[in-house]
Amino acid sequence: MKPGRGQVDPPKIGLEMEQAMIGKERVNQVAGPFELGQLPHSLQVGAALGIKIAPSGASQHQRQHDLGEQHRLQVRLGFDRFGEPRLELGHPGFARLCHPDAVAKRICVTGASGRAGRAVVRELLEHGYDVAATDVAAAREGEKWEKLSREVGVAILRADLADYGQAVEALQGTEAVVHLANIPAPEICTPAVTFNANTTMNFNVFMAAAQLALTRVVWASSETTLGLPFDVPPRYAPVDEDHYPVPTTTYALSKVASETVAGHIARWSGIPFVALRFSNILGPADYKDFPSFWADPLERKWNLWGYIDERDAAAACRLALDVPATAVEGSVSFIIAAADTVMNRPSAHLLEEVFPGVPVTRELGEFGTLLAIDRARQVLGFEPQHSWRDHVPTDAQTAR
Repeated sequence: MKPGRGQVDPPKIGLEMEQAMIGKERVNQVAGPFELGQLPHSLQVGAALGIKIAPSGASQHQRQHDLGEQHRLQVRLGFDRFGEPRLELGHPGFARLCHPDAVAKRICVTGASGRAGRAVVRELLEHGYDVAATDVAAAREGEKWEKLSREVGVAILRADLADYGQAVEALQGTEAVVHLANIPAPEICTPAVTFNANTTMNFNVFMAAAQLALTRVVWASSETTLGLPFDVPPRYAPVDEDHYPVPTTTYALSKVASETVAGHIARWSGIPFVALRFSNILGPADYKDFPSFWADPLERKWNLWGYIDERDAAAACRLALDVPATAVEGSVSFIIAAADTVMNRPSAHLLEEVFPGVPVTRELGEFGTLLAIDRARQVLGFEPQHSWRDHVPTDAQTAR
């Protein structure tokens, strides 16, 4: 077979480790040739070096039963055309090309091929994390898998998180998880399928994280838990985390139920669970359509004219991983939204026109968000960096 991108020819490669970690042991340089298809398991490498390998992030009981399944060996490929990525030997026979500087925390990102997932993978790699990406939509064979992996930035492990065993295996060897895999909105599937699928996936990931003693679970809840589509006006504005729970669909109910489950598992396990109630995740490619909303304020009233740039959504996930555990002890939730609305008219005017009589609890900025992000700012250090206003010509933003 003619070698393509990510393949190696000739069939012998040299492996070089510099201060690599094997379990909790640090070793100096070692190099040697291996045949493709016969890359050594971490236990074999450990035996050759005379080191006893125990998988990090697991209890002693798990180490005795799962030895070798969770351990990872990071090495550097000695080929100029690859730059300096590392080849990671994790699940037997499955290799991931990782960020060159990612030597600290290994994070599992579920739903990695989706809009938010791709942005989170990119954000974590750019900040030095090692990423284990997983998605049920990933294909393990052929051009489609290779193309998807290149687009995401790392190879993707196909895993159906509705199966508890697969959820455990997907999280093995990681320190924390950013869990984004769910049916992402109402009306994609039937109401019952949406609720059952989401709650099953969420429960499985939460319990797997507890079983494996991960250090943190960051996961995607939703703005829909706050009362969307606001056919009944909000009790006050801006809506904050306490305007909860007000589910109006089985999708929103799946998130409310999952927040309840997260709270209990957090208490049982002592692991911080951070629920991010994302607003409508959009990006630069969508902003050209925003002027179509402006003539009729009812068109986007369903989420109080909110949105969140995909890059800021990803940054929120990273911040939720980085914040000290004492700041997010137990199970906590944060609204994650842009600092402004999708509209080109003042937020106070929108409220007066569409939701007259709704109490305003504080002063609003001219185009300030009506989905309060104060708590995320204070606890996570979250500050949106991106706005549609940076992408739409100024003359087009003039109120009509």
